Amino acid sequence: MFDFAASFSSIEHSGLGRYGDPLDPAGDFKAMAQVSCMVKPGGFFFFTVPFGFDCIEFNSHRIYGPVRLPYMLENWRVVDYVGTANFQFRDDPTKKCTPKSGGFSLQNARGCINGW
Repeated sequence: MFDFAASFSSIEHSGLGRYGDPLDPAGDFKAMAQVSCMVKPGGFFFFTVPFGFDCIEFNSHRIYGPVRLPYMLENWRVVDYVGTANFQFRDDPTKKCTPKSGGFSLQNARGCINGW
């Protein structure tokens, strides 16, 4: 197990088949669960994903918003957020798939999830 792990713009592609992986609607959630098994309880994980409003630009990537992002962060304690904009979601229907970039510093709050 590791004290620290990082993922830069990769988890949002998990399960979409673009890079030869099998199609899996929960591929990103499974990837986060796998990371929870690689990082010690109390260890840290820094990851970046595009965020804005929830959508999928199939088969390229997901954009995380007020629906899906909380599930990604569910078993982690958010230590800090850094990014190009405040971590807020605008209600602008013309820009639903216009992502912002940002990164989260997370602490493993529960250890290994789902036996990964």
